[in-house]
Amino acid sequence: LFYNLEIYRQESQFPPGTWKEKVEEYFSTLLDEMGNFQDKCAAIVLIEKHLLQHQYDLDREAMTKIQQEWVEEKISLQELLLRRLKTDVVLATGNADDIPLLLKTGL
Repeated sequence: LFYNLEIYRQESQFPPGTWKEKVEEYFSTLLDEMGNFQDKCAAIVLIEKHLLQHQYDLDREAMTKIQQEWVEEKISLQELLLRRLKTDVVLATGNADDIPLLLKTGL
């Protein structure tokens, strides 16, 4: 999406004030949300690796609690993204059947 949006931004055939700005704003926001989700996933993987390497640290309990909070946040971010994408597909097409199976199953 990021690279497609960059190519799209370079297109000069659309005059200012057209739907191009709306589409660009939509994808910029979507990319930010997807980036937040990806960052949370990466943070969880890193803390899991740290916990495996430091099984007997005094901070292990606190880190485990943080990990659980991050997993809950990741699930919430994923649900929000899926809900948004499903809604956007229905609004764009008028047909819920156009939602890919991947989105119906929750990735």
